[in-house]
Amino acid sequence: ALLKLHLYPRVILDTRHAISLLPHNMKAYFQLAQAQIALGDPSSALTSAKKAHEFCVEECVSGGKGASSIGPITELVLRAKKEDWERREDERLKGMEGLLAEVVRGMEKSRDGEVEGLKGLEVGEEERERRVEEVRGVWEGKIREVRRVWESAEGCNGLERRRKVPD
Repeated sequence: ALLKLHLYPRVILDTRHAISLLPHNMKAYFQLAQAQIALGDPSSALTSAKKAHEFCVEECVSGGKGASSIGPITELVLRAKKEDWERREDERLKGMEGLLAEVVRGMEKSRDGEVEGLKGLEVGEEERERRVEEVRGVWEGKIREVRRVWESAEGCNGLERRRKVPD
C-alpha cells in the first residue's frame, strides 16, 4: 500500500525492518528496489533487485511459489540496470565536458604566459603587437583544433555520443 501511495521513505524503512526479521524475504527486496528506483537511487535498487531475483530463483528451484514472480522481478532488475547505466553515462559525459574545459584552460594559460613573455622584448611597440597577435593566432588555432578533434571523437556536429545499455 505504501508503494501505491508513493511513500517511498516509509517503504524503505518497512522493507529493511522486514529483511532484518527474515533475511531471505524476496518480496521485501522487490519492494525495496521499487522504492529505491522511485527515489532516484538506481545503484541500490539494482543490488536489491538482484537479491530479490536470487531468492526468487532459489524458490523456483525448491518448488516454491516464486515462479509467478520471476517475470516482474527480472523486469525490475533490467530497469534498475538501465537507470544505473544512464546515471553513470550522465556522469561520464559531464566529466568529458569538464576535461575539455580543463584542457582549454591549460592552453589559454600557456598562451597568456607566452604573451606575457613578449612584453619584455626590447623591440618597437608595433613589432611587439605584431608578435603578440601572431602568438594569439597560433594558440587560437590550436584551441580550435583541440575542440574540433574532441567533437569528432564525441559524435557528429559536436553532439555528444551517448552509449546505449549493453544487452
